[in-house]
Amino acid sequence: MALKCLAKFIFKIIVMLTMFIAFIMLTPESIMFDINTEAVNIPLPATLDDYKSTLKMKYSSIVAEIPGPESICYKNGKMVTGALDGYLYEFDLNNPANVKRLFRLVNDKQLAASNYTRISRPLGMKFDSKGNLWIVEPYFGIYRVKNVFTSSPIIDLVFDIDQTGQIGATSIFFDDIALYEKSTGGHILYITDVSSKYTLENFVLILAEPDRTGRILRYDTDTGKLDVLEDGLIFPNGIESLPGNKNGFIFSDIGNRSIRKCTFDNNNGKPKMINIISHMASETDNIRLSANGQTFWLAMLRPRCESNPDFSFDIMMRYPSIRRFIIRSLHLFGKILEFIYQFIPFERLEYAAELLKTFKIHTIVEKPGCLMLEIDQNGKFLNSFIDDKCTKMTEVREISSPNYPNERILYLGSFINNAMRKIILTK
Repeated sequence: MALKCLAKFIFKIIVMLTMFIAFIMLTPESIMFDINTEAVNIPLPATLDDYKSTLKMKYSSIVAEIPGPESICYKNGKMVTGALDGYLYEFDLNNPANVKRLFRLVNDKQLAASNYTRISRPLGMKFDSKGNLWIVEPYFGIYRVKNVFTSSPIIDLVFDIDQTGQIGATSIFFDDIALYEKSTGGHILYITDVSSKYTLENFVLILAEPDRTGRILRYDTDTGKLDVLEDGLIFPNGIESLPGNKNGFIFSDIGNRSIRKCTFDNNNGKPKMINIISHMASETDNIRLSANGQTFWLAMLRPRCESNPDFSFDIMMRYPSIRRFIIRSLHLFGKILEFIYQFIPFERLEYAAELLKTFKIHTIVEKPGCLMLEIDQNGKFLNSFIDDKCTKMTEVREISSPNYPNERILYLGSFINNAMRKIILTK
């Protein structure tokens, strides 16, 4: 009798699970969350021998308490960064504890015009030779700020993200920018256009699907001409101009775990794209010129090889149906928690709903560790350092140290950590 009851119970559980799985997988995308998963299998390196640390840690400390200092710029002894709260922050290298909150690029009127579906969150930023600061606002476009360290900054929206509708799908997520200064005084802007489907809030889903709407855009500030240099990318991220104001750039192709280089034909001006590094040991976020102005620092996640793949980034990417089921289920549970929050306004409930809906729960269980890799413009590895305790690093910004030529002074940005780190590396 007991065995018969147990069999009935197991049968009911199987039926209920089957019905739930069928509901999650077969419900039309017009009703349930739209996610079109596909199988992805990017090979990892056989070993991490090429990525072993060539530098040693001499010093490490927190230098500035700033919420999410994603990208960092340096000019005349001062640093500026954009934060999670939408503001720019400034601090002096001689007194980094004295952090000054500056201003937001996006005003309340602009936020209200979008019914607050868009937020202000400065990402990639670069100074030009005149001291103007160019900044990416992922939901709005490219801003230029003159006199950023004064009491009277001049803020201009140079390129509105909605202009991308002129060349195809309208983008909803910009990430980074590279500058080429023309002899006319104008600029060519090279922009990593991440997605026309997912916003910054859903950045994890861009990789989890993966979403192939990423593009590299070129915009001429003199003529207003906008064109696409490459499309079909999965999360194009950090981008940096070639040394010496040479017209070209390298950028991070996260979806293929590669670094690509773009130069232009001298005769017809057509872009030539090549991979200078393929099948890397981890994903690269921002790319920045080193202090010598000739090499590049790559901010990368924890390195992996064939013998230690990541469960989410490597193993699960081979199984699209399982990924689709997990993501749709978590999104449904998130929507349920969001509904409950309307009646029980508990902050942790709202936070949990956001983590589930956007699949950001993955970032909580992510293993610690990061890789700082220095390369030349042809992709040759020059120096590296693996930090097993570092988490969620987005940028490596090097400051020159003429008095200590054997030291590499690096400031580390993060999209979510509430502080900026300074480290000193030596041979």
